[in-house]
Amino acid sequence: MEYSSKTKVEKVGDVNPVEDFEEMLSRRDDPKWINKAIHDMKNRIFDLVENSYEGDTFHKALECLVALRKGCILEQARSFMVNPALDLQNMKSEAKAENET
Repeated sequence: MEYSSKTKVEKVGDVNPVEDFEEMLSRRDDPKWINKAIHDMKNRIFDLVENSYEGDTFHKALECLVALRKGCILEQARSFMVNPALDLQNMKSEAKAENET
């Protein structure tokens, strides 16, 4: 995975989430972008799975999950657990807690 950034992406969007994620990881102007990219991608995956209609976005969610794992390995980020399914379950619990407040 090679990163080359020409535009400054500030969030993982819903049109090209993998490309947005890679662009954010490539930013070196502030270390916060790596954590923000990981956080945004986790949320995007959750949204894709949670808001799918009969699994219509599962393929895109899987592509995002693969990019997230690869990015975390390259960045040696420990914020993504070894078991991504468990991490997604934790994200769902966190999202419910946020919505209740």
